Amino acid sequence: MKIFLLIVVMSFVTCTTTGSRTFQSNLVKKRATFDLDCQDVSLTNLGNATYGANGCGKRKTYIVICDGGIARTDLCNAVDDTGSIRTSQ
Repeated sequence: MKIFLLIVVMSFVTCTTTGSRTFQSNLVKKRATFDLDCQDVSLTNLGNATYGANGCGKRKTYIVICDGGIARTDLCNAVDDTGSIRTSQ
C-alpha cells in the first residue's frame, strides 16, 4: 500500500511540474510575442521560472510570478526582467 501511495504521489508531482512548465512557457510566449512585436519567438528555459525570449532580432528575459502558487494559474504573470530590449548580434 505504501509503495502504491508513493507512486501516485510521484506521478502527481511529475504531472504538476510538467504542466506548470508548459503553462509558464505558453504565458511567456504570449507576452514576448506582444512585447517584441514579433510572431516568431523562441524561448529558452533558464530555470527557476525564468525564460529567455528571442525574436525579430530582439531579446528579453521574463520571470513567471504566481501570487497564489502553482494551483492558482489565474494569478500568474510573465514579468519582464530584462531592463531594456537588446538587439541580438
